[in-house]
Amino acid sequence: MGAFPEDCEIEVQKLIHLWIAEGFLDPKVLEHPEAVAVDYLEDLIRRSLVLVGKRSFDGKIKTCLLHDLLWELCLREAQKENFLSVIKGFSAGIADQRRLSLHKDSYLDVHLAPEMAYVRSFLYFDVGSGFEPDILFFQLGFKLLKVLDVIFLRFETFPVQILELVNLSYLGLMVTFELPKMLSRLKNLQTLVIHGPWTSTDYAESPNLLFEYWSMPKLRHLYITVACCLRSPSVKMDISLWPFTSKCIQVVSGIRFASCTREVFISMPSLSMLGLSETKEDYEINWKLTISWSYQPWQNMTSIASLPKLEVLKLKNYAFQGPRWEPTEGGFRVLKHLLVEKTDLVSWEATSNHFPCLEHLVLKSCKYLKEVPYGITEISTLKRIELHNCSESAKISATSIEVESLDVVIKSDSNIHYLKLFDFEKQVKNGLALLISVVNIHSTREVSEIVEQIGLIGNKLEKFLDETDLYNSWEDLCNNLSFLPAREAVRALLEASQGFKDAINFFHEFLLRFFGALQSECPDESRKL
Repeated sequence: MGAFPEDCEIEVQKLIHLWIAEGFLDPKVLEHPEAVAVDYLEDLIRRSLVLVGKRSFDGKIKTCLLHDLLWELCLREAQKENFLSVIKGFSAGIADQRRLSLHKDSYLDVHLAPEMAYVRSFLYFDVGSGFEPDILFFQLGFKLLKVLDVIFLRFETFPVQILELVNLSYLGLMVTFELPKMLSRLKNLQTLVIHGPWTSTDYAESPNLLFEYWSMPKLRHLYITVACCLRSPSVKMDISLWPFTSKCIQVVSGIRFASCTREVFISMPSLSMLGLSETKEDYEINWKLTISWSYQPWQNMTSIASLPKLEVLKLKNYAFQGPRWEPTEGGFRVLKHLLVEKTDLVSWEATSNHFPCLEHLVLKSCKYLKEVPYGITEISTLKRIELHNCSESAKISATSIEVESLDVVIKSDSNIHYLKLFDFEKQVKNGLALLISVVNIHSTREVSEIVEQIGLIGNKLEKFLDETDLYNSWEDLCNNLSFLPAREAVRALLEASQGFKDAINFFHEFLLRFFGALQSECPDESRKL
């Protein structure tokens, strides 16, 4: 903490990231180092060694300070132990120091480069306009650096010497250029902080981040002070096979709306905090929202209902779950299109107070829904209601709606694709029954084992068909599974689908082989099959 200028309010967030980058925390707690670091800081505060500066609205410490006397004591002891040297003015007495901190109006003598060969951390704090930043890399060349914080130095081009600092775990830069793809070489980087001299509205001048953040296995935090665009992985495949994933990234701040793509978010499965640099006035937002596989309780719909310009809402694949949905009055002020697909919803309320502008309602695969809310007929703007593969009671309630200007459409087309599959299943079962009767007469151990395997596959096939009869086609099923979270249910479904394919191939091959042998041994029985 003595590395920061005197009387400086220290950002707790930055302090914690520096502690982590330096390796000050016990390796046994590295799974949640931020929480452990906060505990350490609070312990120092309880001992009155550190003062609280500012707190957030929820009581968390945002900034902290060191008393002047304690700050001076820290500097004396740190320099004595070759732990830290703070340079104020001319650089002197820095031989064998492991950490250097330059404060305002400081000067770093490049002739002292041999004395700084073992520096592990380098921090700049507003060193003044007369400093040439390129000197830092071209003439000093700190090869062992783990921490480099130079957000007060403006580089006109990217200093490629940074790419040689393979031990870097913390990097803070001020940039006016695109961060190159080669930055992903820094495999030990944990925190990347990017500052820019422009204002938050200078989007035309803000840089793109071209580096492959998903290939940086230790990157946890990405902070950007202005809007930047992240590079988006473009390859689309099953998430379980996706190589473009960083399981460490927890915080991303300062990106533009254009970077909020499915591929970007899938590449950060551990993301817990997202900050956007643009406001709704800066960006022409598409007022559509699709939520899928989130398994939220219906009570959490309140925040979505309060979105002032939401026009299209699609709730798919257990986006929300629970038997009853009670929308709040005054919500969904401009919602025109609502889709509710595949849910365990049993009953819900819908009146003009809940959906004043609703024009189109689609209910798909709502097997447990008892009825279409009667109050929905009060919505004067409603033009069309569609039911696809819903419960019989829901269909009956829909057909009882008699409003002249309202079209009610009931469809049950999702089972059409599977009619042949169910017919195939019946044929398999009938064939098995007859086959077993033949095998009982001409039983061999090999044939009995094969019949037992077919029986197991038949059960798996039946279970698979029961679970997937809500999809219109195999393509529809695959599209829905392509980018789902790796849930056990999805994995089981994929395994079942593979089992279905194996069942067809196995059964077909077996029948050809078995019937060929049966024809020669039992021609009368084979004719029955």
